[in-house]
Amino acid sequence: MLVDESKGTRVLSEAWPTPTDGYNIGYAGCIGPASIKSVLEKVPEAGDGREVWVDMESSLRSSKNGTDVFDLDKCYECIGAVCSAEQFVHPEYLH
Repeated sequence: MLVDESKGTRVLSEAWPTPTDGYNIGYAGCIGPASIKSVLEKVPEAGDGREVWVDMESSLRSSKNGTDVFDLDKCYECIGAVCSAEQFVHPEYLH
């Protein structure tokens, strides 16, 4: 189940609903490099012990040379934020 509490408004949610019984849950809505660390401090508790994930593709895109691209620099920013939040250990090969 994927929940976007922003309803497409590009405003970061302040509430992260608990999943319905029998479902794992993903969260979306203005999650990106600037907000991923704070989001990851909140969603595991909201997930109530179940697997959670975040959807943030649109915030990982940039316009480069007039072309819409998936921006790996933004991905690396997110990896750094996740690791600094101690959600995962930074992969050695990315140092």
